[in-house]
Amino acid sequence: MKASRICAWALMASLLPLLPSLWGCHARAVETKGGGQAAAAVEPAEAVKGSDPRSAFESSGMLGGLSARLDSSLRFDVAAGTTRRSPEAGVVLALGGPLSNAAVARRLEPSIGAKGFGHELALASGAKTALPGPTLALAATGDRIVVACVDPDSPSGGALLGFRAEGEGEKLVLLWRIEGRPARLFLSVPSGRIAVADDSGGEGGAPRVYLIDSANGAELWSASLLARASDIAYAPGLVLAASGSKLEAFDESTGGSAWIASLTAEAGSLAAGNGVALVLADTGSLSAFSLTDGKGIGAAPGPFDPSVRPIADGDRAIAAMTGGGAQEIEIKTGSVRKTWLWAGPSSFIAADRERIYAGIDGRDGRGLRIEERAGDAKGRLISLEAGAFDAPVAVSGARGGLLLLLLDGSLVLVGKDREPDAAPSALDAAIAPPAATAQAIGTALGRFKPAEGADAKPYLSFDLFAQGMPVETGSSFTAFRYEPSTSAKRAFYADPASSGAIVAIYDQDGLELAASIDELGSVSSAGAYLEKGRSYWIVAGWTYQAEPLRFRVFTKP
Repeated sequence: MKASRICAWALMASLLPLLPSLWGCHARAVETKGGGQAAAAVEPAEAVKGSDPRSAFESSGMLGGLSARLDSSLRFDVAAGTTRRSPEAGVVLALGGPLSNAAVARRLEPSIGAKGFGHELALASGAKTALPGPTLALAATGDRIVVACVDPDSPSGGALLGFRAEGEGEKLVLLWRIEGRPARLFLSVPSGRIAVADDSGGEGGAPRVYLIDSANGAELWSASLLARASDIAYAPGLVLAASGSKLEAFDESTGGSAWIASLTAEAGSLAAGNGVALVLADTGSLSAFSLTDGKGIGAAPGPFDPSVRPIADGDRAIAAMTGGGAQEIEIKTGSVRKTWLWAGPSSFIAADRERIYAGIDGRDGRGLRIEERAGDAKGRLISLEAGAFDAPVAVSGARGGLLLLLLDGSLVLVGKDREPDAAPSALDAAIAPPAATAQAIGTALGRFKPAEGADAKPYLSFDLFAQGMPVETGSSFTAFRYEPSTSAKRAFYADPASSGAIVAIYDQDGLELAASIDELGSVSSAGAYLEKGRSYWIVAGWTYQAEPLRFRVFTKP
C-alpha cells in the first residue's frame, strides 16, 4: 500500500505540462459553521459540473475522487502531541493547498501547575501557533488561513486573524489582525476571499454577511440581514445566507441582493450546489429552491437532523435522519428514493456518486460509516479511536482518503488503495521519473538493501512529497518527488528517528547527493543544496537489517 497522494494544484505545478488532459484537482469547501460543521473536498476536474471553475467551491456536500474503496486502516496521524486537546473548529484545506497545510484549531488542557486553557492553530505538518482565545470559525484559501477568535483581553471581545503557511507547512506567520466582535460563520469563495457572517457589526449593530480579502482582511462588501444567520453557503455567483425564516442570495461581486425566498420555519442548516439550494428547518423539514431565481422547487417533511448539513446532488437531496441513518430524496416530488439505517446521530454526512459517508458514534460503533448509494450492499464501518468532530476534507488522486478531525483533537487520514489488479493511473505514470533515472536510483539503493532481498514486495515506488509524508511498509523504498520553492540547503529527516531508517536525496538524473547512512554511521537525516526549478527525489525506506517501522519524512532549511 502507498502513502496518500497529495491533490494540490500548487504542489503539482511542475507536473501540469505533463497532464493537460489527464488529471486535475478542484475543491468544494464548506467551512466551519456554528456547532462545528465544516467540510471541504478536493476532486478531479472531470467530476466538476459545467465549465465554471467557481463550481469547485460549491457548498453542495458532494465529494469527488474517491472511486476506490477506503482502506480499513488508519493511514495517517498528524498534528499529534502529548498534551490533551479538544477541537474548536473543523479541519480546513485550501483549494490547491498541499496536505501539509491542512489546518485545525484546538483547545489545550492546562499542564500541571498551569492556569487556564491554551488555544492553538495547528497544521498537519506539525507547525503550530498560539491563538488569543477560543476559535469560532476557520477558513483557508491559497496559503492563507483566517481565524475568528474570542479574545478576553480585547476591548471588542474578539478578532479576525490572517496567517500564512510558509514553505511545506514549516511555520505559520501572522499577516494581519482586525479587532472586532468575533464572527461565527466562515466560507471560502473564489479569488482568495472569505464570506463571513456575524451577529452584529453592520449598520445599527444588525446581523450581516460580508466578504473579506484573505490577504489583508479588507472588507470588500457588506449586507445586512433581518435576523441572525444560521448558516451560509456558496454557489457560482452567489453567497447565500439562511436567517430566521428567510433565505437570501447575494451577488458574490457586489453584495447586492439577487433574490429572497420565504421559509415555512426557522432555518437550521444550508447547502447549495448543482443548481439547488437546500434548507433544513429547525423543525426537521427540508425545502429546495432554484439558485436561478429563488423559487421553491420541492420539499420533504422529514423529520431530518437540522444540525447536519444536507447534500445537494442535482435532482436528489440526501439528509441525515434524527437519531441515525439518512435518506435520499427526489427533490421535485419529495419522495424517498432510498433509506440507510444506523444507530446513533451523525456528526456529518457527505457523498460522492457511488457512496455516502457519515461520522457516527453510537450502538453501531464509532468511526466512519460507508454506505453504497446503489444496490443493497450492507454498509460498513471504519473504526476510529474517537468520534469525528466534523465533516472531512477529501484528498483525491491515485491514493487518497478522507481527512478528519476527531473529538480527541487528532487529525487522521483514512486512506485508500487502488482496486486489486488496477492498472497504474496516468498520474502515477506522470510522477514517475524517466526509466533511466528510476534505474539509477534503484541501483544506488542496492547498497542499503539489495533488490533481491525485498521478499517479493515492490522495491521502489514513487509519490509526491509533502511535509510529514508517511512512509509505507508495502514497498522497500519510496521516492518522493520534490520541487524546491527557493534555492537553498535543505535537510530531510525521519521522525521518529530510527537507526534502520534511510533518507537519501537524488537529483533529477538519479545521482545521489546525500544519505542518512554512511561509513560513519546513521543519523536518520540527509541534507543537500537544492536549486529552484529542478526536480529531486527524496527516498525513504529501511536497511536490510531493520524491521520496517512506519515513520514520516519532514524537511527543514
